[in-house]
Amino acid sequence: MHVYPGAFFEIVSLIPTTGSYKEDEDAAMTAAANARRVMQTMTEIGLPPERFQTNYTTTSTLGLNEIRIFVR
Repeated sequence: MHVYPGAFFEIVSLIPTTGSYKEDEDAAMTAAANARRVMQTMTEIGLPPERFQTNYTTTSTLGLNEIRIFVR
């Protein structure tokens, strides 16, 4: 935050799609929990929570949930 004091962080959960509603729903719940843990960790190290935004997207190219953080 010292180098980029106006930085904004977008935390994006990538959710693999399986074609099964139940499995996709479970993956979405896991991804949301993972994103919350990332936000909590970033807050604990001193980043202000008003600088975060969470988002998600589905993809068929991943086999596991993935979190990506973009600095804007």
